[in-house]
Amino acid sequence: MKHQGKLLEILKKVLPRDVKAEISVLARSVGETCAQANALIQGSHRDELLVDVRVEQGGFVGRHTDSRLTIEGLRKAIAKARSNAAQGIPGPLLLTGDTGYREMKVFFPATAGQTPAQRAESLAPLIDMARRLDVSIDASLRSETGQLTIANTAGLAATVPVTFARFAVAVSGRGQGRGYGYACSRDAGHLRLMDVFLEAAAKSQASAFPQSIAAGQYIVVLEPAAVAALLGVLAKTAFSGRAFLRRCSPVTEIGAKIFGDNINIWDDGLDPRGLAVPCDFQGVPKQRLHLVSKGAVVNVACNNEVAAALNLPGTGHASGPGTDGSQPSHIFLEAGNAMLDDMIASTRRGILVSRLDGLKILDSRRCLVTGVTAGGTLLIENGRLTAALPGLRFIQDLVALFNQVEMIGDEPRLFGGLWGGVSAPALKADGFTVLSSPAGLG
Repeated sequence: MKHQGKLLEILKKVLPRDVKAEISVLARSVGETCAQANALIQGSHRDELLVDVRVEQGGFVGRHTDSRLTIEGLRKAIAKARSNAAQGIPGPLLLTGDTGYREMKVFFPATAGQTPAQRAESLAPLIDMARRLDVSIDASLRSETGQLTIANTAGLAATVPVTFARFAVAVSGRGQGRGYGYACSRDAGHLRLMDVFLEAAAKSQASAFPQSIAAGQYIVVLEPAAVAALLGVLAKTAFSGRAFLRRCSPVTEIGAKIFGDNINIWDDGLDPRGLAVPCDFQGVPKQRLHLVSKGAVVNVACNNEVAAALNLPGTGHASGPGTDGSQPSHIFLEAGNAMLDDMIASTRRGILVSRLDGLKILDSRRCLVTGVTAGGTLLIENGRLTAALPGLRFIQDLVALFNQVEMIGDEPRLFGGLWGGVSAPALKADGFTVLSSPAGLG
């Protein structure tokens, strides 16, 4: 990655003087070391670069994306953006000025400098333990470095370097038993790999030799990974300003109550408990945005364009360069006071779901999704885990599900990526609709 100050000077130098314009550069470097079937395999490294140029000319906005970061390449990208304005969307080009943003510790040199040898050394004890426990693991340890640099003709000149570390492990036990573990942080030193692995290994033993279950509606105890996946769907539908603008959302008006009274959700890119960043991809400073208060959707996430179309204040939720999205990317679901064991003990008959896979939105207006349970699915009978289940195909109206939440966990967990994440506790809810048990999924 180029030196931050030098890159900003280059962008300011090539910005046109006769029209409104913005140049965003998003750089990403990913190093990953993996284990497969209890053996280390060759690691990988890749670098990614995206240059996004937006220009207003003749009353229209032209855009061009490229992967070249030279002065000549930037000037050609600007020329193409100006040419594309003839077929672009009507203006104006809404630019963020030099408003300033909070300085935050989101870059950790130890994460950025992590070597393949260091990652392999961290995975080695897990492989040794897996062999001792007679289980098989597929694991991935990843370290990422990113840098967002923006300059525009409104005076904005910002650069944000970040790091991200992630560990994911799938454990295969006896029979068809499966367990899944995950941890992430901006600081690789905060990942507790052995704890995550042992939790996944225990789940793999508990989910061995699955039995079938009839289709129907069940009480479900969703562990944090499963809840985080569903919140990601709500981010694209119920909480997206663009989805609201296009009437592709279950929210028909701001303030509409669509969830239960016990649901409170917010987005906060400045909270260090999440994967914080100081600004969005248009340079708008991050702030806490209340999304759901006692079941009512009180705000939607907007970039500059969506905010103007809705006549609302900007919220700092522009998606990455080359996109026009606007959705929350630092979601927190308010925790409750229930332990996971309490949820299980209070359930006469239901299903414990570790995580969800293959989620697909069928109807954004209803938040209707389908997918498969994975990573350990267990039957609950009379307050006890009594049997393993295979992966279950389900279809679910999320508005209905979040109206039937009976208990909320007291221990949120964090899931995410380089530029944002979701903090979610476990949930117990009624009305989870199981369709079938696909063969070979656990």
